[in-house]
Amino acid sequence: MTDAIADAPEFKESLAEVTARLAELSVLEYERIRVAEAKQLGARVTVLDEEVKQRRKQALRDAAQARAGEGLGLTEPLAPWDETVDGRALLDQIHAILRRFIVAPESALVAVTLWLVFTYLIENKKLMISPRLAITSPEKGVARRVSSISSRHSRLSHSQRQT
Repeated sequence: MTDAIADAPEFKESLAEVTARLAELSVLEYERIRVAEAKQLGARVTVLDEEVKQRRKQALRDAAQARAGEGLGLTEPLAPWDETVDGRALLDQIHAILRRFIVAPESALVAVTLWLVFTYLIENKKLMISPRLAITSPEKGVARRVSSISSRHSRLSHSQRQT
């Protein structure tokens, strides 16, 4: 049996696999093995800590992005409608959805509503130039509102790219 174990091919994780595995651990579990893992990788512990921290942040962003449209009933990307759509009714519905889930000035909700429709025009090459939509926080403590608008926007827009 010992020979079979010795002859078995060595399983080696990639750096991405190691950091993904470590990022899934609790803080205490990670603390207990981080020095040994860094040594096995031939890296400083502080570098491994930073990689795991970044991986955890990305996992949180990915999870938030995946949940962004759940309250809106959007679990799959939107597809073009087969029939002619009443533009005014569509804008009113989008605006109502945004108003239901986001607390913001009316002018901001109108701007986001128009921007969402605009993303379909620019992606279908109807327009060749596009301004960027910048959603910022005017003061400290408003980050939740900004995050809420950004996550809802990305689920409703044609392209979910953020720059």
